[in-house]
Amino acid sequence: MRVALGFWFWFIVLALSLSAQDFVRLHSGERIRGEIRNDSAKSVQVIDHLGQLREFAKKDVKSIKKGRPLQAKVMKRLKGVDAKSPKALFEVVQWANQQGKFKRATAILARRVLALDSNHLEARALLGHIRTFDVWYLNANTRDRAVAKIMKAKGLRLQGKGWLDPLQLDLVKANPKDWIVDPDSFRWRILRELREEQGMSEWGGQWYEFDEARVLEEMAVVKTELSLKCQGAESKKIVVYGTISRKLAQEHVLEILKARDWYVKTFCPQDALRVGLMPASIVIFRSLPQAQAFIDKGHGVCHSAEAEFAAFCRPTGAMAMSDYSQLTQQERKTWRHDGVARVGMGLMAMHWTGQSECPDWIDNAAAHHAEFAVFGRIETVWIALSRYARQERTRSDQGRTIKAAKEMLIEDYKKHRTITVRQLFSRRTNQMTAADDTMGVVLMTYLLEKYRAKWLKFLFKSTSINLEKRAQLQLGMNFPQLEAKFRTWLGIR
Repeated sequence: MRVALGFWFWFIVLALSLSAQDFVRLHSGERIRGEIRNDSAKSVQVIDHLGQLREFAKKDVKSIKKGRPLQAKVMKRLKGVDAKSPKALFEVVQWANQQGKFKRATAILARRVLALDSNHLEARALLGHIRTFDVWYLNANTRDRAVAKIMKAKGLRLQGKGWLDPLQLDLVKANPKDWIVDPDSFRWRILRELREEQGMSEWGGQWYEFDEARVLEEMAVVKTELSLKCQGAESKKIVVYGTISRKLAQEHVLEILKARDWYVKTFCPQDALRVGLMPASIVIFRSLPQAQAFIDKGHGVCHSAEAEFAAFCRPTGAMAMSDYSQLTQQERKTWRHDGVARVGMGLMAMHWTGQSECPDWIDNAAAHHAEFAVFGRIETVWIALSRYARQERTRSDQGRTIKAAKEMLIEDYKKHRTITVRQLFSRRTNQMTAADDTMGVVLMTYLLEKYRAKWLKFLFKSTSINLEKRAQLQLGMNFPQLEAKFRTWLGIR
């Protein structure tokens, strides 16, 4: 019974999909599916699935079958639109696509756009067309069948995912690492020849894109001065390298970029260009002696958070900042979290305005929120190492979420383990406890949620040195009033 029901279900789906299309059958046996645009006594014009406007003499047409018309809402939208303008017509295509319920109309209208402009790439992308050997195909399957026909005509054979001359088969099998399938020609090529043609450079057995010149230069310095084997990656002016694999470096570059995108979206969407162009180098070493040797050679010297993010090559995972708890993180292997956290921290310090330095809790909270945006969890702890060591038990701060941090803070309030908001604004990182760190994360969440516009003005528009006066001017309340509202939000009296 299930088999029968399944058969009829797919039969109905197929019937409905076919009824939505126009068909033109020729005496030659060819059938063209698409949209009939003109049916006169002398000829028939039809736009096929590739967006080509084809015309057939009526004497060559055996039969015509028309499918369902476009929906009334779509037809109404088309009224007043210049049907000969690809740009105007594609705006209707985008509207139909965004509605989510006009898939057939979207495809039909996108093909009309192609009939006017065969090189309209957005319409091609929307329809899923693929260009190979200067020919457009409906999809990968039709492309692969066409490629196979071409290759077989040349006497080539398919080996794995690529085509080759039968005489090359033994060479490929004997040295598979030296060969690669060229995505443009679909043929097996010698790896080195192809990469050099693409403008790539080899480093330590890995191939680097032509726009990764900076990371290659920096790795060459490390190799010369420290005799260390490095791999790295570079993208959009972000460089990551060190005693790690190329794959890890590539992943961390993407994490850094994601953190930067989060910061821009959250704190300064109007300033995206400047943030987007800011360069940074991140260096990862597997041991403290390697990191220290790097610094001893004159690299990585910094005097502020701004300089640290913009120029300091951070040996994350083996921190040289002896008074901070990140030293403990090399055992927990959280260097990727640390790198992402420092994006939030560094950017916040750079954009803070005023003659006074940005309060440390704000930098730290931005660091944690960046972690959460990228990884969905928080693992770094920005507190004094001495306080971390003196705790009777290690708090379960590592791996917490924003929600868990809020629950932890509520518990801290109930057990009188918290400081006041005024104290938090004045406390330095080397004075902070884990409870202070947690409080900062949650307070940042609260201010972004309840007072975003005012909070951004507090951070980036005010120049007042007095932080409480700054709060009164931008937030409309002093620190005790802010704390009272914050406690109410937490459900604490």
